[in-house]
Amino acid sequence: DEDDVEGARSKALVAAEKLLQANSDVKVEAIVAKVEAENVSELLQGVDLVVDGVDNFAAKFAINQACVKHGIPFVYGAVSGSYGLTKIVRPGETACLCCLYCDEPDADSSETAATAGVIAPVVNTIASLQVAAALKLLAGAEADTIDDLIQIDVWDGELNLIPVERKPECAVCGLSATTSE
Repeated sequence: DEDDVEGARSKALVAAEKLLQANSDVKVEAIVAKVEAENVSELLQGVDLVVDGVDNFAAKFAINQACVKHGIPFVYGAVSGSYGLTKIVRPGETACLCCLYCDEPDADSSETAATAGVIAPVVNTIASLQVAAALKLLAGAEADTIDDLIQIDVWDGELNLIPVERKPECAVCGLSATTSE
């Protein structure tokens, strides 16, 4: 809330407090750390599922690579303006984030919420879709998940499901990547 922002409080610590207020029976471990390629595997130790809430592509790609390497499902999400995307990455089964973006010349220069702003309804929509996907995966209902990229624009009222094929030549999840480990 505004008090947390004014106090420059860590998002991780504030989220942990809010979650415990909602349900004191859950165990919450807040970790304040910058997600980078060098530390992401350590951060993911003991994790069954990752739901993406980071705000930069470098961290997203690091998470994607570590999740694929360690066989951890990853629910990607991104928002900018009124536009949002989400996709489930199931290592060894579905396309990963690199299958989706690594062929783009400047994937790191894409517009982000920090550069373009964002309206709250798209954040809520993408987060809701991510949580629904996570619940399905955790409940063992993988057959009920949507493997396509979900693209939504809440301003224009558009929703698209875009098939993304796993690329055999993908540096992260492709055939050469999986046989070289």
